[in-house]
Amino acid sequence: MTRSQPRHRDPEFFLRSDALRSGWTDSAIRHAITAGRWESVRRGAYHPRSDDGDLFVASAAANVRAARAAQASCATDLVLSHGTAAIVHGLPTITDLSRSCVTVQRGTAARNRAGVHLHRAALPDEQVSGHSGASHTSIER
Repeated sequence: MTRSQPRHRDPEFFLRSDALRSGWTDSAIRHAITAGRWESVRRGAYHPRSDDGDLFVASAAANVRAARAAQASCATDLVLSHGTAAIVHGLPTITDLSRSCVTVQRGTAARNRAGVHLHRAALPDEQVSGHSGASHTSIER
């Protein structure tokens, strides 16, 4: 069976299910990670490895990828927030880039996600930008 590069609606990452649909096996996925061709964004989400050169830029991109992967793998609407939203808006940040931040509406039954800091807060529509599946808090928030 031939394998193609997996595709997902977000070009920054793809899910295991995308890879399997593209002809990849679990063994081939593990080999791609071990060989350094792919990096694991979070469990079940991957990104083709690249040499960005700039460590801050690479870390900021990885932060946003991890949050977007969490959005894609969660049934509840997660909104990128805090330092992660600042990165999306192109704002300067001194946040710890090793852990992405997302926010869900208070009262939502969402559970914590590995590598992602989950906040709970009231999120009025006017404080959320973007679209479903790639939404983030507004600059004003």
